[in-house]
Amino acid sequence: MGYTLCQAASACMRANMCNMGGDPLPCYCGTHAATCDTNGQPNGPCVSEIAAAAGRNVMKNATDAPSAAQVEARYGDPTFAIGRAVNIQSVASSFCSTDCGYDQ
Repeated sequence: MGYTLCQAASACMRANMCNMGGDPLPCYCGTHAATCDTNGQPNGPCVSEIAAAAGRNVMKNATDAPSAAQVEARYGDPTFAIGRAVNIQSVASSFCSTDCGYDQ
């Protein structure tokens, strides 16, 4: 389950090209990061995929329904599927942009 959610979030981030220079936060927060900072509604292209991946704790094999603030807090945390997806996408966009299709 965690692997599938990680793949779905990662594919959405890549397909929507919202990962700019290793920062995948716009994939969830959209064009206005303040939307997430103030616990408003995220408006990025990968909201559902990222929320699902943020809800999956791969260490405990448990799922919850995180708030927008919790989703952001789980970015980069490999305990959650979103953390793993974000880590992969950050490296791909920052260091392998041409190889991974992020050449813009």
